[in-house]
Amino acid sequence: MEHAEFAELPNIWLVGWSFGTDLALMYGHEPSVQGIVLLSPPLRFSRPEHLQVWAESGVPVTAVVPEHDDYLQPAAARERFAAIPQAEVIGVDGAKHLWVGDSERVLDEITRKLAPQVALPLPTTWDGPMERADSSAYANRTVAAFADVPVQPAD
Repeated sequence: MEHAEFAELPNIWLVGWSFGTDLALMYGHEPSVQGIVLLSPPLRFSRPEHLQVWAESGVPVTAVVPEHDDYLQPAAARERFAAIPQAEVIGVDGAKHLWVGDSERVLDEITRKLAPQVALPLPTTWDGPMERADSSAYANRTVAAFADVPVQPAD
């Protein structure tokens, strides 16, 4: 948050997944936050007083909840998020907590909230230019990011 505010980034939204949703609900309410998207929120650590802060703020809260979530399923999520009048709970049929096979739906829901002018569903292919990174540069810790870390000689 500090970086986003310092850099004067516009339209700051928080996006959290699983445990990160509890952190966002508990510690993410800042004046610069325009909204919050919660993916697979378990609501295990956030308490009614945390939800009340968001309710009183009027800031948009969107919870994207998998039908077969291990911690909180859509019906229970609707009950729990009823404490926030402006909360939108989106149940995703057939999805599970980790979103395996459903990541496109998650990206579409985030885009719907943050960039409503963008046509959905998002494209699933790209025919434009591609860049590639060489992750092997990290294998021997020779990249500039590790310049100040002593390198142990190979045996």
